[in-house]
This record gives sequence, structure tokens and C-alpha cells, in this order.
Amino acid sequence: SGNNLKDISTLEPLKRLDCLKSLDLFGCEVTNRSDYRETVFRLLPQLSYLDGYDREDQEAPDSDVEVDSVEEAPDSDGEVDGVDKEEEDE
Repeated sequence: SGNNLKDISTLEPLKRLDCLKSLDLFGCEVTNRSDYRETVFRLLPQLSYLDGYDREDQEAPDSDVEVDSVEEAPDSDGEVDGVDKEEEDE
């Protein structure tokens, strides 16, 4: 989102990304077109969500959840750095 995409045709290469399920175009000029949602969904049939909403304008299940930080992956001992084992058990 927030990229300088002025024309929907610039999204054409995304057609090759079969696993692309969600795309946010907030702040992009293409969103000024009245039919941009329909056009993007037509161009990218693999897409499930555009700007947090599906084709029927239903909000994505997790689109209202904000992530404050990236959760750290456990190390080889199964512990997350900076978190005591006792804290995890609480």
C-alpha cells in the first residue's frame, strides 16, 4: 500500500502469483477509479481480499487486528529470547 500505482495494468505481473490471497492498495492512485475493486478482482482471480475486504465486501476475519510487534520464534531449546520459562507458564 502507498505505492505510486497509477494504472491497474501495473498489477498484471501479480497474475503469476498463484498464492497471492490478499492485497492492500490503500494510498495508491488506482483506488481513485470507481471500479478499481471489480477490475482488480477480475485481473487477479486468485485474490481473496482486497484492502481488507472480499469480493462481497465482507471484512477479512483478521483485518481489524493490529500487530504491535513481530512474535519471536523459539530457539533450539524451545524458548523465546528474553522470555523466562516461568513467565511463559503464567
